[in-house]
Amino acid sequence: MKLNLDTSTLSIFNISDSYSSIFITTTERIFGVKSLGGDEHEIVEIDKASGNSLSILATISTREVRNIDYSLSSNRIFALLNKSFNNQFLYTLNLNDGTSITTPLDVEDQHLDFEGIYLNN
Repeated sequence: MKLNLDTSTLSIFNISDSYSSIFITTTERIFGVKSLGGDEHEIVEIDKASGNSLSILATISTREVRNIDYSLSSNRIFALLNKSFNNQFLYTLNLNDGTSITTPLDVEDQHLDFEGIYLNN
């Protein structure tokens, strides 16, 4: 749904994709985490006029996106990923240049320590 604050008009779009998270940047770009079924997810840019996927920014395979957030100050997407055997990773996607980094968290322990990520912009 999209609400136009100037006209108080609410627009509803019927889309076929299933998103677990969506968020908007300061430049009004919309991104979401799209489920592909099973353990595969895509981070996509969403067309704000139609609600459809514009482009695939990243595919995260064999990992579950536990938490995802957008940093206004760095223009990056951060995601907490859980992999089999309770290994966790911090995934960072730079929206300025499209590069990404996956950093293992708490490698020596074989248990989950992180429930989420919280950004302070």
